[in-house]
Amino acid sequence: MHKATKTLNIRSLFDLVRASVRRLRSWHIYVSLLVPLLFLTYDLLSGGLGVDPMRAIEKSLGVTAIYILILTLCITPFSVLTGINFIRFRRAFGLMSFFYIILHFSTWLLLDMQLRWVEIAESLTRKPFIVFGMMGFLLLIPLAATS
Repeated sequence: MHKATKTLNIRSLFDLVRASVRRLRSWHIYVSLLVPLLFLTYDLLSGGLGVDPMRAIEKSLGVTAIYILILTLCITPFSVLTGINFIRFRRAFGLMSFFYIILHFSTWLLLDMQLRWVEIAESLTRKPFIVFGMMGFLLLIPLAATS
């Protein structure tokens, strides 16, 4: 009897989550994924970014972009495993990830490198992870454009 009650509670929990997800709209995802940017803006305005705010902004935007990209890649397996349909939000997650990647790249290019092309070229040869980041960014452009 105890096992059946446990199963019933898990099923009712999944039903509750499914009903909540059905009520969600894409704009809810877009707005909620802007929250990290609001926190970053608050930290910037309140002086909470430390001694090198440009680096903190760059890192925060990059980490947020990676987290959202990983969430985007997990949507299909999560939907298959749980039966909860999050697939309709995959586009919103992907576009917001691309948005944060654009912000990260723009911060690096405009604030960090200040469009100094010689320094950018040197940075590409000294730091190979930047090359991989740029390749990933270039691969995501057609995905975002056709989304």
